[in-house]
Amino acid sequence: MVVITESDLTQEDIENGLMDWLSDHDESRDADEMERLADNEAPITLSTVFLSTLIVAGLPLVSSEKYDRLLEITRKKLTKDFEKKGLRIHKDFQIEMPVDEAGNTYGVAFFTFANRPEAQKALQHLNMSKFDASHTLKAAMVDDFDRIVSDENTCTPALNTFGFTREDLRTWLFESDRMLDQLVIRYADQTEIHWFDPLEREPVLVYNGERERAQGKRVWTDQKVEWSRNGSYLVFYRRPGIALYGGPSFELKVRFEHRNVQNVSFSPDEEYLMTWDGTKGEDKHDNSVCIWHVITGEKLCSFPTPELSYNGAEFPHFIWNRDGKYIAKLHQCAEGNEIHVYKLPEMTLIPDAEGKPAPLKYAAEKFDWSPMDDILSIIIPGTIDTPARLLLVDIPSRRELSARNVYNVCSSVMHWHPRGECFCLRTTICRKTGKKGRKQFNQLEIFRLRERDVPVDTIKIEDATVKNLYWEEGGSKRFALVVRDEEMGNSSIRFYRVSEEGTARDTVCVTTLELQSQMNRVVWSPSGNYFVVACLTGEGTILFCTLNDNDKVEVLYKDEHFMMNDVRWSPCGRYVATSVRVPLPSQNSGPSMDAFRYSAEAGFCIWTFQGRRLYVSRRENLYHFDFRPTPPPMLENSVIDKIKKNLKEYSRKYDLVDEKAREEYEQQYFAKRKVAEDAFLKQAAKLMEWLVKQDRYLEFKQGWDSFYDEAHWDITEDVYEEVIEVKEEVLD
Repeated sequence: MVVITESDLTQEDIENGLMDWLSDHDESRDADEMERLADNEAPITLSTVFLSTLIVAGLPLVSSEKYDRLLEITRKKLTKDFEKKGLRIHKDFQIEMPVDEAGNTYGVAFFTFANRPEAQKALQHLNMSKFDASHTLKAAMVDDFDRIVSDENTCTPALNTFGFTREDLRTWLFESDRMLDQLVIRYADQTEIHWFDPLEREPVLVYNGERERAQGKRVWTDQKVEWSRNGSYLVFYRRPGIALYGGPSFELKVRFEHRNVQNVSFSPDEEYLMTWDGTKGEDKHDNSVCIWHVITGEKLCSFPTPELSYNGAEFPHFIWNRDGKYIAKLHQCAEGNEIHVYKLPEMTLIPDAEGKPAPLKYAAEKFDWSPMDDILSIIIPGTIDTPARLLLVDIPSRRELSARNVYNVCSSVMHWHPRGECFCLRTTICRKTGKKGRKQFNQLEIFRLRERDVPVDTIKIEDATVKNLYWEEGGSKRFALVVRDEEMGNSSIRFYRVSEEGTARDTVCVTTLELQSQMNRVVWSPSGNYFVVACLTGEGTILFCTLNDNDKVEVLYKDEHFMMNDVRWSPCGRYVATSVRVPLPSQNSGPSMDAFRYSAEAGFCIWTFQGRRLYVSRRENLYHFDFRPTPPPMLENSVIDKIKKNLKEYSRKYDLVDEKAREEYEQQYFAKRKVAEDAFLKQAAKLMEWLVKQDRYLEFKQGWDSFYDEAHWDITEDVYEEVIEVKEEVLD
């Protein structure tokens, strides 16, 4: 034994420590040894993967005294649930509950199972399951925890499409190189979809529900039908809810369970659907208005029927913006009216300046969306002492783009240009004249939204009463104003043009068309320039007119469809359909008086845009007729305007296609006629052979020739003349 005292050590040895002094360890040699071993064998790394472990949150928070009891209850409950669900999971799975320094649990536990398949089965059962009445469990794989809680997690759940895709919804647009129109007819207990080909003598049937009848269903639908906004779906109203059909064979795509739906409204991109069951606002039924995601069939939100609508009509109460990203309604509260603008698909109110969801605090009477921009036009009613106010508000920034005060307003109507380039506020002004007199006239405020500072043109109309205003479809800035002279009882249409930017900033009347007093509807062609003026629910007079680029109006043709109550253009602008429709009987009452009134004349006519009648059909109890809409064009407005200006150049290709189809149709027609003619002549020849063989044939032939001998006939010629029309023109 060696005894070492402090005197045997140097000061450096004492500072380094006794163990270092005794050890013969050489650090440089150890480093060389580690390098040698690393060349022979890779270093061992610890696994950070927990393939069979779950992290479960939502457990009760207990103290250390109840810790063991909670473990026991948790194991018994989960084991019982696993057995009840038929999950083959070993009972000896591990449960670890972390605790704090005082022994209290965090409400979190780690469950480790025998293998990964068992862990995945347990995950499906545990996640969002009820532990007790006040605790809901949330579970995840431990390996997924970091990804779930990280800020970079952008994972979205897969859509449950129920086998429903959009890939075949628009194939009908390409089934014919002649761009034919489709139409739907709902009459009696039938619903039919047809192609309309002007070369054929009648519409060509596409589908009439034969597949459903083969399955034992008596009718395809028992209530209304209508096309979706862009024509992708055919909407069927049924008592349990709404069904959408689509594709080449019109197969069922999706159902929405909402009983007794009265009206629907699609978003502009057909991504969302709004349904309304017809209940009144005072009923306070929470599911009166439902917003759905079309592809998944998921209900995003539901509301009671609002007591106010955005324009005073019964439906819709909510209105979509241009692309379906927002939907807005008018809300009545104690402080006054508010505008609620919701963002889709979250269905949350847009944020205010502080970033908090909030409504637009305007005491609005009416509002509307721009067709092409996220702009709201809002009318705030005035009083005796304050003017009415119009606001144009950008969404979602809430910035006021323009404002206008109008005094002495009795009523107001908003009219947006189809491309959102202009906005017209039509008001009725009442002013005092003298002590007791009052003067009433109409006023138009035209806002030019594409110009700097949004200039406004004002038009006062004091010599007539304005009945309605119709913007021309397409790119022009023209509109038709229907007015009536109450003293003379005459009606007319005044056409106005909004001057282009850079010219005189005026909205001027360019021409006038005098009307019969019964005319009450103007419908522009989707392509512009052409329009029809109709007398609905009366004598049925219809005028086919055109307003050319030089602002000259011309009546192309005049005809009538007695008792017609609906006029519709085809999406291509080539055809017009007039119809006499019978109101669909309600579920709780019998036929209405209008049903008896229109039933005798129920049917439809299809005309060319110039007024030539192509097809007439009488249908018993015709409830609905409509052309199939087409999606909006993907071309820019400037390209569309260029095509319109050079239409003859672009139409040559399609003229050749139409001419080829016409020739093929004529060849087929004459071929069928030749077959029928040959069959007739063959049969006639057989009859002649039989006749010649008769005994008295020669006597019969002589008598026949004698009867038709011209010498025994006197030929007279009478001329009748009738004055059809007298027209006088003053020549310069």
